[in-house]
Amino acid sequence: MKPSERRALQEAKRAQKIAELNEKEPINENEGSVHAPSEQAKPYKRREGFFQSNVRLITFIIASALVLFVLGPLGIDMLIASRNAQTVSNKQDISINAVCAIYDKGGRITWDYFDNYNYTDYSDKSNGVRTREYPIKDSRLVLRVQGDADSNYFHYARLIDYTGDGDGVDQYIDVLIEDPRDFFEATMGD
Repeated sequence: MKPSERRALQEAKRAQKIAELNEKEPINENEGSVHAPSEQAKPYKRREGFFQSNVRLITFIIASALVLFVLGPLGIDMLIASRNAQTVSNKQDISINAVCAIYDKGGRITWDYFDNYNYTDYSDKSNGVRTREYPIKDSRLVLRVQGDADSNYFHYARLIDYTGDGDGVDQYIDVLIEDPRDFFEATMGD
């Protein structure tokens, strides 16, 4: 028997006892007093606990905490990246031939070489690192150049294909070390 059925049966028995007591002890109208039974008939009212009565509030608090925990750091990272990333797009995109010239000239190229090209600046001023990405004209590739902010020379110049090779891994080469012509043919031939 379920607890709710058991309670209903007990309430029915209690109501029957109260009715029997009322029949045995009639009201004396002359005295103006009523002989009440020891137990008064009260309708059953289920008492709810804290969690049952505040389900919506608890759900709201848990959902808010989850949203702040998951999206909070991501939102902060996106805000910082968008604030730090500055795009220059009033110039021209760097060409494939200009990237090949970086390989041909080796480490003798300075930051001045890139003055005439569009870029997105991801530099971290707190660490003194200058990082820029230059879109390659008529391709899906970018040239990511990084070096010290106070130096005229850079540490590396990576030619990157962010679309990857189908398994989610980005492909790249360092243009200062490897010839970019083969990389262009391999990635642009797709």
